[in-house]
Amino acid sequence: MDYEILKLSDELYFIRWLHSPEEGAPSERHFIEDLKTRLDEADKPIYFISDLRLGRINNIKVLRELGKLSQHKHWGGSTAFSSDPLTSVVVGVFSRFAGNEHPEDEIWKIPEEAIAYLESLKPGITTGIDWQTVLQNESS
Repeated sequence: MDYEILKLSDELYFIRWLHSPEEGAPSERHFIEDLKTRLDEADKPIYFISDLRLGRINNIKVLRELGKLSQHKHWGGSTAFSSDPLTSVVVGVFSRFAGNEHPEDEIWKIPEEAIAYLESLKPGITTGIDWQTVLQNESS
């Protein structure tokens, strides 16, 4: 699998890309379906934080679908982190597809900045999460 999704709370999911999938890889479609299922099953807004240090989606068609998915009634918000400049460009493409007026809020260089951004979206959403453990695990 190219990615993993960890449920940190009823409202927060952590997405870790383990490497970038090849264009057209089954994991691209699976990822969109995986997120859609979680959103469809939610009874309140949910939030996502993505670790893009090791990989990311590069396929523009999939980024467009992801942007549309961000309009789901249960999509509370999202953010990501990576210090890779190309990743920042890719996240900017997603942000434009999502209609985000402030794409700079979607990507941060370090996890702490992304976590702080989540807190600005929904105060208390990260309370009680052992971020050191979450960030050190390479896969579960």
